[in-house]
Amino acid sequence: MLSGIHFHSLHLSKPALHFLVFAVIALVGFQLFPVMYPPLVDLPNHLARHAIGCDGGLGQDYLKYYSYDLRPIPNLAADLVYSAGIACKDIFLTNRLLIQFTILNLVFSVYVLHFAIWRKTSLWPVAATLLVYNTPFTYGFENFSLAAPFGLYLFAIWITLSGKPAVVRLAIVAPLAFALYFLHIIAFGFFILLVAAWELGLGFDDLKSRRFRLKTFLTRGLGTLLLALPAALHFSQLNQDAPRQGVQTVFSLFGRIEALVSLVIPRQLLLLNPNQLLLPLTILLFFILVVFIGFQTGKLRIRDNMKSVVWLVFLVALLMPATMSDIAFVQIRYPYLVAGVFIAATRWEITQKQQAALVLSILVLFALRTGSMKNEWIRHDAQVRELLAATESLPAGASLFPLVSERTDLVIRQSHSISYIGLNKDIFLISLFNGTSPLVARPETAVMIPQQFFPPYLAYYFAYMKGEFDRFPLKAEAFQKPYDSTNSFRYLLVLGEKPIDPAALPEGTKILTSGSFFTILETGAF
Repeated sequence: MLSGIHFHSLHLSKPALHFLVFAVIALVGFQLFPVMYPPLVDLPNHLARHAIGCDGGLGQDYLKYYSYDLRPIPNLAADLVYSAGIACKDIFLTNRLLIQFTILNLVFSVYVLHFAIWRKTSLWPVAATLLVYNTPFTYGFENFSLAAPFGLYLFAIWITLSGKPAVVRLAIVAPLAFALYFLHIIAFGFFILLVAAWELGLGFDDLKSRRFRLKTFLTRGLGTLLLALPAALHFSQLNQDAPRQGVQTVFSLFGRIEALVSLVIPRQLLLLNPNQLLLPLTILLFFILVVFIGFQTGKLRIRDNMKSVVWLVFLVALLMPATMSDIAFVQIRYPYLVAGVFIAATRWEITQKQQAALVLSILVLFALRTGSMKNEWIRHDAQVRELLAATESLPAGASLFPLVSERTDLVIRQSHSISYIGLNKDIFLISLFNGTSPLVARPETAVMIPQQFFPPYLAYYFAYMKGEFDRFPLKAEAFQKPYDSTNSFRYLLVLGEKPIDPAALPEGTKILTSGSFFTILETGAF
């Protein structure tokens, strides 16, 4: 039995034992590798963009409506990968490899940071496996999930170079930090936050020990500012070249709960059923309980010079708005990274047998969670294939407008799957994310294509067509832009499991086909 195995009985050297544990993690995660269409919400839009950029056959009909320009913007992690010719040979294979890399990279980055903090290796960072299926990952925030662990690697380098002159540290880390900024700006922001918290903590320690020197404190602050300066200047220039109008920042109290459970919960908490919540919440409670017991018994301790870092990044993550400058789901981006930093900053003082029991418990929970994810991924894959088969009968050059009839977890998961359709078919869609990525709508179609589009309700669409759109509290800029060109859309893809009543449809609109979670309508004149 697995529970009867103890690491110390394997007679392996410490490096070999650690390699074995990471090999187990890789094998467990590899269960997800065969799935071609995983339920990572935004992923279909990203893969469509990569197909366009690869210029390799898939998605080339999209080039009638979009152009691809790999320019220096702070959101390029995956696009840089796909800029390599070998990655373009099979974008689906590359994506599946990147998913495996993302899982391992998060755990390994926590492992490396733990070593940088303690100057010792430990298997406690394996606890980061409990965080790999976090909300940003399952939402398909591709560039952020790929880039975020590199912020932890950079922070590990910054700590390791603590004894070096400030000029040397900046010469090594500043170029790497600027590179991280181009991978993803929010991942870069977390790294700067870590460095600022670290340097501030050192200042507090000097103050408490009466070794405080203003010159030293200002030098530390200046070093942090210099790390951020190149990115700040570039971002400022970007905003001048393409100013954003009417951006919003929204703070939500419920967002604090979403932030906590985002460590383990896929997608939106209130849309998940008890079966979807049971195992993730069990894992979260296990993690909290283990940490609580560890601190209560004094067997888990946090490195003194990391206490202020953990508290400060926790406080910032807690106060993050739900939407910041029109960037949605900001509050769920940092919590799993904060938890990773906490794991790296702590260390157990327990026997080998107790360490073995703890690590094995973690690996078992990771295996159970991955098995549960695998089942969900396989179901989602089958649903996407059903949708693709149903749209094969649409004529070449068809225009397809995505809508929803209800708001459920299934609809959220499938909300961007429409983007897969254009990979093998000439079809006009407005749903590909553009403008904040290398993908840009062509001038002749830009009047219809918003930068980021989530399918609105079918009722809203029909109300607008009847001249009743002002009844609904929607942002006009986000929804009216495509609606103003509705004559260009003959077909409607309506996501939702509830059947649509043909009698409720406007005159001239009919059901063309339907599936287990969608209905395709053909419209007439309103």
